[in-house]
Amino acid sequence: MFINRAFTRIAYHITTFALVVWIFQLTGANIAVSLWMAVFLVASFIASFFSGVAADIYDRRRIMFFSNLAWGMTALTFLLFPQSFPGILLVSFFAQGIDEFFSPAQNSALPQIVASRDLIRANSYLTLVTHISNFLGYFLSGVMLRFIGFPAPFGTAAVLITLGAVATLFLPPLYREGESVPLRKFFGLVKGKLIDQLFYLAKNPNITKTMLIAAVVLSVSAGAGSLAPGFAEQVLAIDARDLSFVAVLPIGLGLFLGAAILGRRGRLLAVWKGILGVGLILLALSAAPFFRVFLGNHITVPRAFEQVPFFSLAIASLSFLLGFFAAVITIPIVTSIQRIAPGKHLGRTFAAMGTVSSILTPAVTLIFGPIADLSSPVVPMVSIGLIVSAAAFWVRARVVIK
Repeated sequence: MFINRAFTRIAYHITTFALVVWIFQLTGANIAVSLWMAVFLVASFIASFFSGVAADIYDRRRIMFFSNLAWGMTALTFLLFPQSFPGILLVSFFAQGIDEFFSPAQNSALPQIVASRDLIRANSYLTLVTHISNFLGYFLSGVMLRFIGFPAPFGTAAVLITLGAVATLFLPPLYREGESVPLRKFFGLVKGKLIDQLFYLAKNPNITKTMLIAAVVLSVSAGAGSLAPGFAEQVLAIDARDLSFVAVLPIGLGLFLGAAILGRRGRLLAVWKGILGVGLILLALSAAPFFRVFLGNHITVPRAFEQVPFFSLAIASLSFLLGFFAAVITIPIVTSIQRIAPGKHLGRTFAAMGTVSSILTPAVTLIFGPIADLSSPVVPMVSIGLIVSAAAFWVRARVVIK
């Protein structure tokens, strides 16, 4: 599972980062990235109604294998539309819909392999692998875009995702609820399973609240990510392709440190403190124009990160802290869901988390993208920072993370 997670997440984030940067440079508009993000997550929303049910009925190993293969073939399709924004949107829709089947199956599989008492440690190590892979994906994507060109990230991703699919063949069969359900009967079961899940979430408010926190964290991350290229060039005055160096690398190192400490100690900070930390860091990043002027960078034309070393180091330091606090949030939340949600509901619970995120994220990106174009990316970044900071105190008062 660790090998599969590594290859698939590297591939996923190679393509994601490449598309975010490519779309911004192709169109020159933050709203284009926001629209892409919205289409991306509409696919997640639609697929999530089926992916969680599938993960609770069918062999999760097979779901991971076939969704990986399908995703790899779809990644190559991006090469047909390098200059077509509508074409990129269409392929992204299908790629994200396929990936939505993979994620609930993999997240639900871990409790079948690891004892409950070891889940926090296993999740820490798995998250460690995930964050290293995410970092490598983003970092390699920026490097390939800058020095090789558009085709490289997608060809590389297709190879890696295929290797990830092969790795799942070494796992044992992973849980099927009762007797095997023929595929032709699957869609007839979906409605009943979803209604059953709604009643389950209504009767278990702490699971629902924990799931909502995770969904909001995903949505805020996606919203901030959709603003990243425009924020880099219009606010930081750094080439968007160099986000690999000033943001992705330090965030990855922060995530690595946080996951490593959690793997050894089990707990580090209360989740609400991690959320507050993220909110404060986003507010600090919003003040980047003042840092830039203070550190002697008065030029507003985007330049390579090495041309403004002190300012780049300041942004990298804040990004490192952002990654550290993100680890403090995500690992305990996922572990808590795995501990308190029974196996027969676990796939649908993770899928429900994806559904909520798929509703919130397009709303966030489609609101903040136009605001960034009409005013400045600083305005939505400040708004996100304030919302996250306020959410921290709600979590402190109302949610128990086990």
